[in-house]
Formats: sequence, C-alpha cells, structure tokens
Amino acid sequence: MKNYKKTLLSTAVSSACASFIALTPMSYAQQAQSNTSEDVEVIIVSSTRSGKDLANTAVAVTALSSKALTDAGISDPTNLQDLAPNISIDRAGSNGLQITIRGVSSTDNTEKGDPSASFLQDGIYIARSQAQEIAFFDLDQIEILRGPQGTLYGRNATAGIVNVISAKPTLDEMYGSFDGAIGDFARRQATAMINLPISDTAALRAAVNWDKRDTYLNKNPDSPFELGSGKDALSARLSGFFELNDNVNVLVRGDYSRLDGTGRNTVKLSNFFDVLDPSTIPANGPVYSGNQKSSDELRTIGWVDTQQADYGGSTWGVMTELNWAINSELTMTYLGSYREFERRDKSIQTYDGGLVLPFGIIDIAGPQRFTGDYEQTSNELRFTYVNDFMNLQGGIYAFEEESYIEYLIFGEPGTDGAVFGFPQGPVISESLAIFGQGTFNLDTNLRLTLGARYTDDEKSRVGAAINHFTLDEPLDFTFDPDTNPIPDSLNNAEVEYSETTWKVGLDYDINDDFLLYGIVSTGYKAGGFNDGCIEGTPDCFNPILESALYYEPETITAYEIGLKMDLDNGLRTFINLFNYDYKNMQLSNLSDICGGTCQVTTNAGAAEINGLEVEARYYITASDKLNIALTWLDAEYTDYQVDLTTNLKGEKLNRSPEYTAIIGYQHVFDLESGAEVKFDLSTRYSDEYSILAVGTAQNFVQPSFTKTDVSVTYHSSEGDWYVQAFIKNIEDEVTIANASYSPVPGFVDGTVNITDPRTAGVRFGLEF
Repeated sequence: MKNYKKTLLSTAVSSACASFIALTPMSYAQQAQSNTSEDVEVIIVSSTRSGKDLANTAVAVTALSSKALTDAGISDPTNLQDLAPNISIDRAGSNGLQITIRGVSSTDNTEKGDPSASFLQDGIYIARSQAQEIAFFDLDQIEILRGPQGTLYGRNATAGIVNVISAKPTLDEMYGSFDGAIGDFARRQATAMINLPISDTAALRAAVNWDKRDTYLNKNPDSPFELGSGKDALSARLSGFFELNDNVNVLVRGDYSRLDGTGRNTVKLSNFFDVLDPSTIPANGPVYSGNQKSSDELRTIGWVDTQQADYGGSTWGVMTELNWAINSELTMTYLGSYREFERRDKSIQTYDGGLVLPFGIIDIAGPQRFTGDYEQTSNELRFTYVNDFMNLQGGIYAFEEESYIEYLIFGEPGTDGAVFGFPQGPVISESLAIFGQGTFNLDTNLRLTLGARYTDDEKSRVGAAINHFTLDEPLDFTFDPDTNPIPDSLNNAEVEYSETTWKVGLDYDINDDFLLYGIVSTGYKAGGFNDGCIEGTPDCFNPILESALYYEPETITAYEIGLKMDLDNGLRTFINLFNYDYKNMQLSNLSDICGGTCQVTTNAGAAEINGLEVEARYYITASDKLNIALTWLDAEYTDYQVDLTTNLKGEKLNRSPEYTAIIGYQHVFDLESGAEVKFDLSTRYSDEYSILAVGTAQNFVQPSFTKTDVSVTYHSSEGDWYVQAFIKNIEDEVTIANASYSPVPGFVDGTVNITDPRTAGVRFGLEF
C-alpha cells in the first residue's frame, strides 16, 4: 500500500543508529533470479541493535511488519501467538497479560512480582502486566526474541522479549491514513494518523485509536446487573523527530491510553471440568467436559453479581531517544522514559454466598475494590563502536518503579463492621546494570560474539494485611485488642540481589544462502518476598520464618543451535534447536503462613526444556505465499517439591504443548483494473497442554485444538484504500488460559480464565 511503502523507505537507517527501525522492501527480482514478481519484505531487526536483516541475525526472532499485522488482523498482544511459534499470551483476568515463551513464564502479577518475559514499547520496559494489553496501531513492526536476553536487555528477560515498535515521523512529505473496523460483539475500532513535516529537519506524527466491544461472556440470567463493556480503550500518540545537525537526531514521543472495560474472562471451573471434591480428584486432574458444551454455554457466568462491576484505568508516558554520531565509527545513544499507570476497579461476583477471587471462592460477600498507582522511570546510555573488524556495544541502564495500592476484599475504612484488605505502599523496585557485548569478525565468514551484564536489584515494601472489625481513617497498623480482635499482619520487607549474566556465540556464513550459529547464554530474574514479616520487626503480630518470607533469584542457562536459509527460489527457512537448564524456579502456591490463605512464591523447582522450531516462508509464485511454523517442546520439571509428600518431577510445565503448528497461505488475484484481491487462510494447531492448579498440585488439561482464520481483502488500483472481511477462530474454540480450585473447604468449584471465541467483521482503510 502507498503509505506502507512511504514508511518503509523513510525509516531505513544505518547500523550505527540500529535502535531506529528500518523496513526496506526489496524487489525479489533484484534480490535473486526468480520467476516471482512479489516483493519480499527484508526486515531489519532493531531489538538486536545490530541493524541486520532478519535472515542474517544470529538469534531466534520473529519479526512481524505492519503489513503482516494488518493482513492477519492482529490488533492486540493476545493474537501474536497466531503468527509466532512457541509463545502464548493470555489474559489472566485482572492480573493482566500472562506471557509464556518456550515454557518459561511467571505467576506473580502483583505489585511485588516480576514477569519472566520482558514487554517493551519502543524499547521501554513496561513493568506492569495490566498495562501491557495496548492497542496495536500505527506500528512499524513487532519483534519477539525467544530465549534469555541477559546482556543487551536483562531486565526480567529470562524467557525473552516482546518489543512493540511504533512508526516514527518521516521528513519526506505530509500524508495520513484512516482505518476502521466493525464486527460482532458490537466491535468498533478506528485509527487515524497524520505525518507532518514542519521543516527539512523536523517532522511530527500523530495517531489516535479507539477500540470498543461488548464482553465475550454471557451473564447469569438471574443477575440484575449488566456485565458492561468488555473493552473501551482510547489511545493517542504524538511523536516528533528532529535532526539537530548532520550527526545528531532526537526522537521524542508521548502517549496516553484510557483502559476502561471489564476485561472479564472468568467463568466457573465446572463449565469446563467435571468438578469433584479436590481431595478425591486423581493426580492427573479432573475430567475435561468442555467439548460437550457449546461456546455460549462455556462463556456463561455461573454466579449472580450482587453489585454493578466497574473497571477502569489509564496509562501515559513520555520518552526520548537521542543518537549522536561522534565520528564515523562511534555512536552514542540515550534512551529515557517516564511512565505512570493507574487502576480503579470495583467488582463483586457471588456464587452460593461466596466471593469469586482470582484463585477461587471465599465464603464472604461484599465489594472488592482495587486502587493502584504506579510510576516508573528508566534511563539507558549506550555507546556503539563499529569498524571492519568489530561491532561493540556497551552502556549503563537504570530503572525504578514505585507503587501504592489498596486492595479491599470487603468492608470500608472508617466504617463499622469487618474490614479485610491489603494496603501496600510504597513498593519500590530499583535496578542498575552495566552491560557490554561485542561481535568480532574472525574471518570473512566467521564471527564471535561475547557479552556480559552485571545487574543489581533492590526491592522493598511497606504494607499490611488488614483483618479486623473496625478501622479508622487514616489506616493505622497498630494492634489494639479492644478494637481489633483479629490483629493486622505487616507486609514489610526489603531485599537486594545481584547477578552477572553472559553470552557466547559463533555464527558462520556457509555461503550466501546459509547462516549457521550457536549460542550459550544465561538469564536471571531477581528474587523477592511474600506477604508477612519476620520476628523482631516492630509491630509484627504474625511473624513468619525468614526462609518463608523471601525467595531467591531464578536462572536459566540456554544452549541453542540455529540455521537460517535464504534461497534464490523464494524459500526462507529458520531452524532452532535449544536446551534450557532452568534452576530455582519461582513457583506460586497457596499457604496459610500469612495467617490466612494467601499466594506464596518459593524456589520450589527446577526444569529442563528441550525444543525445536522451524519457521518457513515460501514465495511459490508471484501470487502465492506459504508461511509455516512448527514446534516441538519437551518442557518438564526435574524437581518440584510442592509439599512434604508431593513432588511433580516429570510433569509438564504450564502452557507447554509438545507440538504446535501454524500454517498460512495467501493468494493474490490481480484484476484488469490494476486492483487486487488478497485471500488469506491460516490455521494454528496446539497439542494438549497442562495448567497446574495453584494450591492443590493437580493439573488441568486443555485438550488439543485447532483455530482457523480467514480474510479476503480488496486493494484499490492506486493502493490508497482497502476493505477486508474476516473471521477469526472459525471453529469457535473457547480454550482455557488459566484454572484453579477454590481453596476453601466446602467449596468444590473454582474458576477458569478463557480465551476469545469466534469473531467476525469488516475492516476498511484509506490513505491520503
């Protein structure tokens, strides 16, 4: 499309400024002798900071251009698994996104927890998983790096990184676009963009996106309250690009997103499983019965709301990237950001007198209120030195996040009656790192890469678990036996950890078409703390052991061999074979060490992960393209001591199907008018996978499934407008993203977080 080509041509940059993305289309006839006239996308991978084409990048990475995202109808992160192998991105209810890459994930999405996969927006780390479901609009591309990224990144990148890269302003001419979509579930989407050069050396780019739909759930017929919008998001971005002189340029960007809508995707466990008393369920988990029910039945809420739910939030931030070419070989890059995120949630969902929580049902009734305020700053200063022999990068990185939350399960501060909740703050996380990585040309075809990163992490929290009958404003954590018959429990803790991660790699050009590489790398995620306080802490009325309060960092050592083929016949194939040694796994379970039922993280396990990935793109003819991604994954615990009697050695890791396959086919019909009709068909197969029940050490098994998408797109002869009809998940497969039992005796049910059902609609767009 016209705007697409403008963007590609104008964003090409040199490897010295590789942190700016470049998408440069190259005529296939220019690239190689072939009977194919289809343009082949040559994507420059920015996340490796080397400025190399995808086929020449010695790392397991999937890069999706804005064109590929549009063709596939990818509008938010949860759809990325439709195109990228060995990645799962699910909604974990109010806990935000759950990202799993090659079986590596995290289960603590609270203010004190860290993800295992690093989610980046324009290279800026986004700490809170609840702020990661951003709208995909006006993008250059998305890059998914699989495997630990412990040198150039390091901040919670044990599993890998997902980097969402926005389009930047261009200096060539003014242009703009508008895209919209309507569909079932009252889906309404609209995106508008304008690029405005204001001089020969400065340009602005503004984009706005609106995304609204109804919930995918069906309410209980007996409930008097509506479920509300499933999503109601409004996002805006303003970017400025300035060439200060021939050697210095600056990119400044500000963005804002209103994140309203319930986002509810939780139903009763019995919608999908034959639920028995947890004490009688076999070790391999309950019997799956979801295949005996319709999509509508699976998506129907089984409890009756006693109050109108209200969910809302917003996030905004500013960032600056400065590139200074000090001389022909040395470049300095500064990347800095400040961001804020807030949550304002109120919900109540009852079933048989029990309040549904993320982990099950508790026999109480009253409003849940969550108020959270988070702010983060990050600064990175990096130097790049490039000559004919080497490419060196090194710098310093600093990150800080501070948050305040108040989570009230029931009761209101300053009123008579019981109050149970968790006021926490400040919760502070600080990280300081020094890193360096160099690639050295040993000869014409052979290169050696060495890298290391030293990271120092500090975490602290001041807070409490409030569990008493009366509470006066302001919150008072002092125990008073006359007014507080059940004492408060402080949640005060402070820890510091440091680690050195490293990378060693060799890559060899067998010839112009084949690249062979091998990598040994390490990853690290800092330790942390659970709820509670240790004996000797002032006003600590429910002390726990220090070994129960704190947990240690987790580490991964990864071994990988890869082969990349870029053949003259239009076939590109990338193959990766890998092995992980995963130690000190941070795993969460339910425990009563906090004086009641709470989620506790421990270094309970170790795992070994083996896998094979094959990605191929074949330009069969000028009008036919085939995409294939195949994976084999053997991810299992080598040790997981759940309790004194249960060890899960040999069990599969969460969300780790042994086999998956993604197959996509595209055919372009060229019309006599010069217009074209593009037909896209893709299907994703997943083998069965397990989800371990928090607190019961039993697996829920999601059976194997297939989800198929189809779209037909008409592009005008001038390439300045299009219209597309689409269906996603034709089979209407509603699968489980997370599941758990109720931890409360007497309740045999629990909850399930579900994925999206079948959706259909029409997209359209124009450029000017």
